[in-house]
Amino acid sequence: EGDILHTSIDTIVKKYSSQQLPWAIFGNIPYAITGSILRKLTALEEAPQSIVLLVQKEVAERIVEKNKKRSLLSLSISLFGEAKLLFLVPKESFFPVPQVESAILQVIPHSNRLPFEMREAVLRLAKIGFASKRKTLANNFAAHRMFSKDRIERFLIESGKTKNARAEELSKEEWIELLRALSE
Repeated sequence: EGDILHTSIDTIVKKYSSQQLPWAIFGNIPYAITGSILRKLTALEEAPQSIVLLVQKEVAERIVEKNKKRSLLSLSISLFGEAKLLFLVPKESFFPVPQVESAILQVIPHSNRLPFEMREAVLRLAKIGFASKRKTLANNFAAHRMFSKDRIERFLIESGKTKNARAEELSKEEWIELLRALSE
């Protein structure tokens, strides 16, 4: 009953948490703010059992990495939980008929997910790596003067990648390892 971006979901959950009941989030959300909503939901103190949302088909496919390419959004979701595209919803299911196809996306939080602070640190690092899609990961970091190009290339080679790897090629586990390696 309000703007989700300005509503404290944690406060709502705490209000009812004395009942110790499992809870879930589901809804049909405004497509224009899908990323912001998912970012907010994956930052909750207490994770729901499941998040089920009607989203734009292309966004759902990007999150579940249907094209095998990781994005910053898919990385963010994978650090939080397991995403599944449950089924497609044809645009003819709506009136008036929209311009885009839709999909039902489910995210089930990992039971042993990283602490919030660690997820945030990985995402801060990944934002630099994804800053320019056409640049290699090493060049993105060099452009931001965060770490030496040689250091990033050395990590990539030690991880079995080429020194010309791009951000989208790294798995969730490799991003975590990169953070650990650069923190040393």
